[in-house]
Amino acid sequence: MFKRPTGDVIFELVGNRLAVGSKATAARVHAFAGAPTAAATGAQGPVAFSISLPALLKLAVRTSGAQIPTAILGTLGNLTGWAANTVSGLNGTASLAFK
Repeated sequence: MFKRPTGDVIFELVGNRLAVGSKATAARVHAFAGAPTAAATGAQGPVAFSISLPALLKLAVRTSGAQIPTAILGTLGNLTGWAANTVSGLNGTASLAFK
């Protein structure tokens, strides 16, 4: 179940990039949308991503007080993928790199 964020949800369009943020100022969301990007290897659709999974997990558990062992985080690489729409639906792929 998703919880509705408290406060404002900010949408910023910078060039051809859309950024959505909560718990951030409009200036920070705008800066994020305008930050340099790099192509996701093998991306085929209009939505592509490459996320540092260790950094994402650290951020996710930061407020819970839980800790993920460094040995586990050290084995994880980037989560990379893409998504594309077709007449019959949505398709895509995601892969996780291990070190």
